[in-house]
Amino acid sequence: MNTIMAEWNNNLEHTEIVDYNDFDIEGMESPLTDEEFSKYESYIHELTYATGRETGFDLLIDEFLSQYYGTGTLSARDCAEQIQERAFIYYNE
Repeated sequence: MNTIMAEWNNNLEHTEIVDYNDFDIEGMESPLTDEEFSKYESYIHELTYATGRETGFDLLIDEFLSQYYGTGTLSARDCAEQIQERAFIYYNE
């Protein structure tokens, strides 16, 4: 798998800029065999990334963002300060 990823990264580094308006995915041949694609796909499914919703941090700051963006009852500075305070508490627990 590392060979496939290394080759893919190398190809990305040496690729010209593509005009995606002219990109024809139907006419393109796959750079991977079916077996390679299957291995790569299973590798991607094994990866996990924590998002705000999974960690719960966004639930802690939703109230401030709603006050700032939604109702305008919180200034940008106050919003930022309150989010920083919550972040400090959250990540030190």
